[in-house]
Amino acid sequence: LDSDGDFVITWTSSAETIDPRNDVCARRYTSAVAPVANSFIVNTTTDNSQQFSKVSMDADGDFVIVWESYQEHQDGSMLGDADSWGVYAQRYVANDKMADLTFIGPNGESGGEFQVNTETMYDQRLPNVAMTATGDFVVTWQSDESGDSGIYTRFYRQSDDDAGPVVVRVRGSIIPEGETEEQMVLLRDGVVLEEPLQYIDLIFDEQLMGQFPNETGTDSILTVSNIGLTCNGINISTEVIDHIEQIGFDKSSEKYVGSDENHIEKTIFRIIFKEGADLKDGKYKLIVRDNVEDRFGNGLDGNMDGVPGGNFDLEFVISSEPVDEGSQVKPEIPVDSEESDLDQVTNSSTAGDQTEPAVAMNDQGDYVVVWVSEVIETLLEDDENADGTDDGTTDDTTDDTTGEDGEDDDKPVIKKVVKKVIMGQRYDRYGTALGPEFYVSDFVDGVQVDPDVAMDSFGNFVVSWTVSGRDQNHDGINDNNELAEHDIYVRVFDVYGNAVTSSFRVQQDYLNKTETEAEKRGIQKESSIAFSPDGEEFVITWTNINSQDSMDVSGVMGQRFTYKGAKVGGRFIVNETVPFEQCMSDVTMDADHNIYVAWQSSSSAKTGLDIYVRKFDRNNVPV
Repeated sequence: LDSDGDFVITWTSSAETIDPRNDVCARRYTSAVAPVANSFIVNTTTDNSQQFSKVSMDADGDFVIVWESYQEHQDGSMLGDADSWGVYAQRYVANDKMADLTFIGPNGESGGEFQVNTETMYDQRLPNVAMTATGDFVVTWQSDESGDSGIYTRFYRQSDDDAGPVVVRVRGSIIPEGETEEQMVLLRDGVVLEEPLQYIDLIFDEQLMGQFPNETGTDSILTVSNIGLTCNGINISTEVIDHIEQIGFDKSSEKYVGSDENHIEKTIFRIIFKEGADLKDGKYKLIVRDNVEDRFGNGLDGNMDGVPGGNFDLEFVISSEPVDEGSQVKPEIPVDSEESDLDQVTNSSTAGDQTEPAVAMNDQGDYVVVWVSEVIETLLEDDENADGTDDGTTDDTTDDTTGEDGEDDDKPVIKKVVKKVIMGQRYDRYGTALGPEFYVSDFVDGVQVDPDVAMDSFGNFVVSWTVSGRDQNHDGINDNNELAEHDIYVRVFDVYGNAVTSSFRVQQDYLNKTETEAEKRGIQKESSIAFSPDGEEFVITWTNINSQDSMDVSGVMGQRFTYKGAKVGGRFIVNETVPFEQCMSDVTMDADHNIYVAWQSSSSAKTGLDIYVRKFDRNNVPV
């Protein structure tokens, strides 16, 4: 949704041809749920399938759609048939800009479709996207790069020609004591370094003046006077700074070395210190002056308020002596190191597959990624019962029993996936991890899948997911009834990642009921969640499947909750059409707490699925 309540819906459409394939489609709507124009195909590439799209929109109505596309070549070439999935994206301008801008496509396209992932070996699939109010966005997806599936992210910053450039990250090179190799660390306000810096890298969100040959002057990033450095309040810039150079650009050939047009190396500038410069112990302030301009002549946006103007300041300490641990901000090793700020690995757990990522972002650009993580337990072949469960023996490395030949009959350790859990990882607007990855749920039994996450303007967030195989009636035994073992769970976290609530079931009417009564509840799955911008309440929608007359009938349900997890009103039914399949809902909420729900529906047993949308006011009354 934008600030006016306008929105866009995207979906996968199957072509009924001799060579069937999928396309990604979209359609714009006003806040009154009136179509702005006809639906359109998003993907430019039409060979093979394009599918599983997601969309996110900023406050002005500009938006981006991401999807998976079967058009990649694992060897990096463009020859022959495609052999793997990749993640692609397309930007669009807002409804009110379509008539005023010249260089846009017929459906409001801003530029062409572009590839998100840089690694083309293996499959890159199931992307998700979140966008700030000002147009920055982050894409997350699952990849098979490391053997088991892992979660990857990439951050994009808005580069409008009326916004100033922003310093998105500062990193420095140190040589740890006792080592000879350089190590890159992130520099943040208050960080304490125990070793002097070898050089400093400034990473911007867009290209700047002065990075190409014959571009010099007061607005150039390469002009030394635009960079300031003080130590204990004394300006030492001219004493220690030798020059500034751009990373990855060969001025003689006027080409970027080893980079394509999307690589962030185009925006990295290195502060080189003079030979013999002594950065002694002290309190330092790094300054980038707002004389620096982007390619459109906009001055540096030092305080990141969206308006050009204002210096960028960063304070850090160099101390060879120990510093009070309680007040010390320790340097962090950036995930990109010296290589690239692309395809950032999100998950720390690597024992099993990491899949089904979802992402949410606040207005400042802080974001959280959640995903499904396989928990791997190591068992011996003789440590399993006939049904595959652990038999309780204590062997944990090899089988020490004796075989028929009288020799030690050691058997190899085997791996077995025993459960799936939901994990999360928080990041600041610079892409720096905030703490370690964490368990979303406060229980690990059952199979936990299909997470979704939403965040308010401040950074509080809420996660929903589907659980099967738990002890539904609390009798100590897992339910075996298929219709009784799928539930939606939710948990709320504050801006610091602290749990506000425990994990709780959305539909609690059938707790402690008999198996027959539990059957009536059916299956609850496919949740979608939205947070109000003010953080007062959130809403969740999900697919509810009941068994009626031997025919599965599904409906889309909804329920509102306060920030503390208390119900607001009762459950409500989203769909008007009752028979046949109603599923795969997606929900969003505006500043007035109106909600918009889109879902898949089939109006008869013989037709395919269509996309429907419906708006409800804050009292769940259809509008």
